[in-house]
Amino acid sequence: MQFPTYMYHKEHGAKIFESEDEFEQAGKGWVDTPAKFEDPEEDFGTADLEEPEDKYLSLEDLKVSELKAMLIEDFEVSESDLKGLKKSELVDLVFKKKEE
Repeated sequence: MQFPTYMYHKEHGAKIFESEDEFEQAGKGWVDTPAKFEDPEEDFGTADLEEPEDKYLSLEDLKVSELKAMLIEDFEVSESDLKGLKKSELVDLVFKKKEE
């Protein structure tokens, strides 16, 4: 598994893990897609996540590693396609992929 990585937990919701140590400390039950849960339509715990102060996060607020993890995990972009891209280019690519 490559880090950072975006994982899901039925009780704890979604989380980006920055390292293998952080992932191992989180315990069991983490999967790479909510489709691996028995009922993929069921809420997988995002309602329990802390709500940010401004309520909505902008993609510009994410780290480069978080943007890359999102593109790899959610939009199936290869890591090699992301090499050398600036943060602003990663943000633009996320918006482009969302529109597809």
